[in-house]
Amino acid sequence: MEQRRQFKYLDLIMVAFVATLLVSNLLSSAKLIDLGTSIGPIALSFDAGTLIFPVSYIFGDILTEVYG
Repeated sequence: MEQRRQFKYLDLIMVAFVATLLVSNLLSSAKLIDLGTSIGPIALSFDAGTLIFPVSYIFGDILTEVYG
């Protein structure tokens, strides 16, 4: 009898991945963050989605390495 593999956290990680992508897209157009500092003549200001988007890479890596 063939046993099927149980993917215990697949749904949770998939929801977190999609939610992170959606939130980063919403924040990138809605909020601008100015750190008030600069590197020489370049001011450090960016959209809020830039802070959230790299978290999606963590979830994407988990999905491909564990469940891929």
